[in-house]
Amino acid sequence: MAKSPMSDQIRDLALEMRGVLEREEARERVIERLLVEFEAREEEQLAQTRRFESEITALKIEHASLKQQLQDHLAHYQEGDRRRWTLFMALFGAVLSLAAGLIATLAKK
Repeated sequence: MAKSPMSDQIRDLALEMRGVLEREEARERVIERLLVEFEAREEEQLAQTRRFESEITALKIEHASLKQQLQDHLAHYQEGDRRRWTLFMALFGAVLSLAAGLIATLAKK
Protein backbone atom coordinates (compact mmCIF):
# COMPACT_ATOMS: atom_id res chain seq x y z
CA MET A 1 0.00 0.00 0.00
CA ALA A 2 1.44 3.34 -1.01
CA LYS A 3 1.51 6.30 1.28
CA SER A 4 -0.66 9.13 0.22
CA PRO A 5 0.77 12.63 -0.04
CA MET A 6 -1.86 13.76 2.43
CA SER A 7 -0.60 11.44 5.15
CA ASP A 8 2.97 12.64 4.49
CA GLN A 9 1.79 16.22 4.86
CA ILE A 10 -0.04 15.38 8.07
CA ARG A 11 3.04 13.63 9.45
CA ASP A 12 5.23 16.61 8.44
CA LEU A 13 2.76 19.01 10.03
CA ALA A 14 2.66 16.90 13.19
CA LEU A 15 6.48 16.89 13.37
CA GLU A 16 6.59 20.61 12.75
CA MET A 17 3.91 21.19 15.39
CA ARG A 18 5.86 19.09 17.90
CA GLY A 19 8.99 21.15 17.13
CA VAL A 20 7.05 24.41 17.58
CA LEU A 21 5.61 23.19 20.89
CA GLU A 22 9.06 22.14 22.12
CA ARG A 23 10.48 25.55 21.19
CA GLU A 24 7.55 27.22 22.94
CA GLU A 25 8.17 25.16 26.09
CA ALA A 26 11.88 26.01 25.93
CA ARG A 27 10.99 29.71 25.61
CA GLU A 28 8.64 29.45 28.57
CA ARG A 29 11.42 27.87 30.68
CA VAL A 30 13.84 30.62 29.63
CA ILE A 31 11.26 33.31 30.42
CA GLU A 32 10.58 31.74 33.81
CA ARG A 33 14.32 31.56 34.60
CA LEU A 34 14.81 35.16 33.49
CA LEU A 35 11.85 36.25 35.62
CA VAL A 36 13.31 34.51 38.68
CA GLU A 37 16.72 36.12 38.04
CA PHE A 38 15.09 39.51 37.54
CA GLU A 39 13.15 39.24 40.81
CA ALA A 40 16.29 38.17 42.68
CA ARG A 41 18.24 41.13 41.27
CA GLU A 42 15.38 43.47 42.06
CA GLU A 43 15.30 42.28 45.68
CA GLU A 44 19.08 42.67 45.89
CA GLN A 45 18.87 46.20 44.51
CA LEU A 46 16.10 47.08 46.95
CA ALA A 47 18.18 45.77 49.84
CA GLN A 48 21.18 47.75 48.60
CA THR A 49 19.02 50.87 48.26
CA ARG A 50 17.83 50.43 51.84
CA ARG A 51 21.44 50.05 53.03
CA PHE A 52 22.43 53.19 51.14
CA GLU A 53 19.49 55.09 52.59
CA SER A 54 20.40 54.01 56.12
CA GLU A 55 24.04 55.02 55.49
CA ILE A 56 22.89 58.40 54.17
CA THR A 57 20.72 58.89 57.25
CA ALA A 58 23.62 57.98 59.54
CA LEU A 59 25.92 60.36 57.66
CA LYS A 60 23.34 63.15 57.90
CA ILE A 61 23.11 62.61 61.65
CA GLU A 62 26.90 62.58 61.95
CA HIS A 63 27.12 65.74 59.82
CA ALA A 64 24.57 67.50 62.02
CA SER A 65 26.49 66.42 65.14
CA LEU A 66 29.80 67.64 63.73
CA LYS A 67 28.20 70.90 62.65
CA GLN A 68 26.85 71.41 66.17
CA GLN A 69 30.25 70.62 67.68
CA LEU A 70 31.85 73.16 65.34
CA GLN A 71 29.31 75.79 66.36
CA ASP A 72 29.99 75.02 70.04
CA HIS A 73 33.75 75.29 69.52
CA LEU A 74 33.35 78.56 67.62
CA ALA A 75 31.16 80.00 70.37
CA HIS A 76 33.67 78.87 73.00
CA TYR A 77 36.58 80.37 71.03
CA GLN A 78 34.74 83.65 70.47
CA GLU A 79 33.90 83.89 74.18
CA GLY A 80 37.55 83.24 75.10
CA ASP A 81 38.70 85.76 72.51
CA ARG A 82 36.28 88.35 73.89
CA ARG A 83 37.55 87.74 77.42
CA ARG A 84 41.20 88.01 76.30
CA TRP A 85 40.54 91.36 74.61
CA THR A 86 38.69 92.59 77.70
CA LEU A 87 41.63 91.58 79.89
CA PHE A 88 44.11 93.11 77.45
CA MET A 89 42.18 96.39 77.39
CA ALA A 90 41.94 96.41 81.20
CA LEU A 91 45.70 95.83 81.50
CA PHE A 92 46.39 98.47 78.86
CA GLY A 93 44.18 100.91 80.76
CA ALA A 94 45.98 100.05 84.00
CA VAL A 95 49.37 100.63 82.36
CA LEU A 96 48.18 103.98 80.96
CA SER A 97 46.80 104.95 84.37
CA LEU A 98 50.07 103.96 86.04
CA ALA A 99 52.05 105.88 83.44
CA ALA A 100 49.82 108.92 83.90
CA GLY A 101 50.29 108.67 87.68
CA LEU A 102 54.06 108.42 87.31
CA ILE A 103 54.12 111.38 84.95
CA ALA A 104 52.00 113.41 87.35
CA THR A 105 54.24 112.45 90.28
CA LEU A 106 57.38 113.31 88.39
CA ALA A 107 55.85 116.58 87.17
CA LYS A 108 55.10 117.64 90.80
CA LYS A 109 58.71 117.19 91.85
